[in-house]
Amino acid sequence: MNTLSILRLFLAFTLSFLLRDSLARPFVVHDIELNEDLMMASPALVVPVAPAASLTGGRAVKSTVSVDESSARPTPASQASFSTDRPPLKVRDFRDWLQNHTDDYRDQMLFYSGYTTLANNHERTPIWKFLKAFQNRFPLKSIFSLVEDWKGIPFPEEWSPEPDWVEASVAMADFSRGKVFAFFGREVEPDSFWYRDEFPALKGNAEVTEIERYILNEDGRTFEGPIVIWPEKPEPQT
Repeated sequence: MNTLSILRLFLAFTLSFLLRDSLARPFVVHDIELNEDLMMASPALVVPVAPAASLTGGRAVKSTVSVDESSARPTPASQASFSTDRPPLKVRDFRDWLQNHTDDYRDQMLFYSGYTTLANNHERTPIWKFLKAFQNRFPLKSIFSLVEDWKGIPFPEEWSPEPDWVEASVAMADFSRGKVFAFFGREVEPDSFWYRDEFPALKGNAEVTEIERYILNEDGRTFEGPIVIWPEKPEPQT
């Protein structure tokens, strides 16, 4: 084998190695890095889950809630009967607990809303299906993470969409501190919890310094952002 052939083989090997390395890197959009495997392998929220043993007298009890996968929020498709032997969880107790732990979650609060129509299957997909991967990447705390920190159960089956989850979300907004994060789909409905309840509560919270928005792209793997949506910047003077 002559010198030119050896050089060609060496260059081919080097190029293939560099190409493989670049393809293995995370997707990057506006400084947001997210590994493809993390997005595609995560269902965002596993519901329902067995309550913590300490809450059920040492016995794990299975829940039977069904989830409406097309809904903007992972709420029960039908109101199932409360099937565990733990005491019912009350939103006012969650609010009291959160008020006493505000500093523990400074700059970590994550709100979400909306849908993105994915390019691969053209389905209008609720953003909560990507929530767990997003919050684990940074890391941040969604309403489900906070409830789990409180009682070990991310999705209390006795809570109804309204008023329970609305009140819990408003409590989260009322006791947010510092920077707040919003994870949106391409479409956010005008009558969503975000526009109707959460965003007004955040803007009325003097302890919130900034709200950053991220939008899930149609590839289901990358994001646009961050964009500061509050406080609103004044229009430049002309």
